[in-house]
Amino acid sequence: MSILEEATISTVMPAMGVFNNLVVFDQHVPQNIIKSIVPDLAESWSWDTAKTALTFKLRHGVKWHDGQPFTAADVKCTWDLLQGRATEKFRLNPRKSWYRNLDEVTVSASQKARVRLSFERGHDDQTDKDRSHQTARPCMTRSNSPAAATR
Repeated sequence: MSILEEATISTVMPAMGVFNNLVVFDQHVPQNIIKSIVPDLAESWSWDTAKTALTFKLRHGVKWHDGQPFTAADVKCTWDLLQGRATEKFRLNPRKSWYRNLDEVTVSASQKARVRLSFERGHDDQTDKDRSHQTARPCMTRSNSPAAATR
């Protein structure tokens, strides 16, 4: 099962307890607001001066269920899959349109991932066609989220 391929609350909610995110809303705050975002797999994050790129510094020591380290390459792989840019494809991708303003994810170090946004240009089908010739790096498909067993 991949929580990323599911769209209904009846499948997503029960599975959420076994998955991690880069950041989450603090569950002790009654309303989800920007100030209530707290780290999960990301130790910290910062915006560039133009507010078009967000860099996540990832926690050290986080491992997948199979013992492999969680790295920025895994973050890139996930976003590439979500946007349909990876070699591997989801069977169903119900949230692809949510990320149309995400231009690219780059890896600057094993524990730093940079997400570049593209608010200045609209999204259209031609944009996706223009990118179809690019080759995405191969992704490792894993059945579970990184387990924070060492935390």
